[in-house]
Amino acid sequence: TALLKGGLPLGEVSLPEGGGTLRVTMLDFGKGPDVWSLDEKDRLQFALRRKAVANQLFVKGRFYLASEHYRRITDYFHHVDDSKTPEKVRDRFFGRLDLWRECKDLRIACLLNLAMSSLKASDAASAKDACDRVLASQPLNVKALFRRAKAHIQRKDYLQACKDLEQLLDIDSGLDEAKRLLSKVAALRDASDQRQRRSLKFDRMVSDIGDVRSIKHDYMDTPMESDKPVTTLREARRALMAPSGPALSLESQPALLSLAAA
Repeated sequence: TALLKGGLPLGEVSLPEGGGTLRVTMLDFGKGPDVWSLDEKDRLQFALRRKAVANQLFVKGRFYLASEHYRRITDYFHHVDDSKTPEKVRDRFFGRLDLWRECKDLRIACLLNLAMSSLKASDAASAKDACDRVLASQPLNVKALFRRAKAHIQRKDYLQACKDLEQLLDIDSGLDEAKRLLSKVAALRDASDQRQRRSLKFDRMVSDIGDVRSIKHDYMDTPMESDKPVTTLREARRALMAPSGPALSLESQPALLSLAAA
């Protein structure tokens, strides 16, 4: 670590094993350029320099910071695909069609890099959003489809991942990596479907426990026909005339005699 004291370098020194505390004093800083006030050509050159920095950050494994750089570059050229006000785009790039194409290509490249760095950082939502923005203008972009499929896999949305990979193979059937990934994702999708079916079956079994229609009564607790009290004259006469009917319960006999006497 290069240390300074009084503005003079102390050379390369090593920090202790337990770590150390560094006190840093900012002597001066330079304010960056106002990107939004730059001409499109100057803005493109500035964005290319920032893209080179972002690429270095990605190589060093600093995926969060690289993602932020790529995101800002895409914001610099958000207007190149403005379908709501195409006349403004024509006015900005009037007579400079090549410049418009360069800005658009840079924006697409940074969106794809943003998707890749977001995947490395396990930020599947940002990766999917970046791929969606690419596919909105380039529906057949194989890199966007492939990286969006990986984002779906991180989110465990295996069905959508399979759809993206199948669409990708329809465009280019020679991508072996996509074929291998599709076979793995299809197996994960089938396993997920089986777990969901088992879970649904178990939920139904649990819900049926509280269903009154599933309660099995003990037949010993079910009252027999002869235990029901006699309430009408017709029932009383039928019971008296029965040659070998079942014995009536005691609580039915008073009602039987009174009805018969009537």
